[in-house]
Amino acid sequence: MKKKLIYSVSGIALVTVAIGGTVFAAQLNDKSEEQPVGLPHVSYESPTTTAQNEPAAVVATQATIQEKMLNSVDYFKSVQATYRTVLKPIGVDETMNLQIVEGANASSYVKITDNKTNAVQENSFNGAIITTKDAKGKNSKNVAGTNVGKPKGERKTKTAKGEAVFINRIDPSFSGPAQDVILPQSYAFWLNDDTKNYKIEGEESFLGRTATVISGTHDKDMAIKHDATHFTLWVDSETGVLLKLSETNDKGEETNRIEATTIEFNNSSIKAKDLSATN
Repeated sequence: MKKKLIYSVSGIALVTVAIGGTVFAAQLNDKSEEQPVGLPHVSYESPTTTAQNEPAAVVATQATIQEKMLNSVDYFKSVQATYRTVLKPIGVDETMNLQIVEGANASSYVKITDNKTNAVQENSFNGAIITTKDAKGKNSKNVAGTNVGKPKGERKTKTAKGEAVFINRIDPSFSGPAQDVILPQSYAFWLNDDTKNYKIEGEESFLGRTATVISGTHDKDMAIKHDATHFTLWVDSETGVLLKLSETNDKGEETNRIEATTIEFNNSSIKAKDLSATN
């Protein structure tokens, strides 16, 4: 598997260079010697211009659903959900509970429980500080002043050497492990318009929501990494939030699954817990 490079700004991974077609999340220091040359300059819209849009019509086109996956945090004010994640190749079986508020007063609380060991990890953001807590202790990081605006321009581009560049957006609620589902830009980058590796199958009802169903095929490197050749995404048509992911191998056996078991948007009573105020 070929080398992956991450370009980092202020310690937060913003631009991922995928060499060989595989994308991984990581954080590097600003002084990392691995930063590639020739990456595009990233500019941002003001956060005040990225307030939540009014609910839109159900999505039916690939351009619209990809845009929503890349910018889902603009399409809801709050979300409360439970997800189950089973990743057989690496032995993961977890349940994630989340409460997230986006917008000017963004905050989040995410709790992950290991279903095998009952170990618990908590992640919260109170508007300025990210706090994580697990069996090893508690850590905090001040991220006040971080640019959480929408990146301008194309989010998928290339370096002068032809290396793929994916420009990731920062979740204003700094929801940590929940960002993969509530801001599923990594999965949007799976959809390759050059190789036409995916197809929008239509829409289905999922937990009372209208979901856009997308099927696709992994490239060689991703297939090896995920022990899967095919994937199917169920994406909330109104918000772009990931509701379900299923990956299968050539035998049709499911190897990985991420699935919401409950989900509710824009309930005014949803309040994110401030973990930094707890013991």
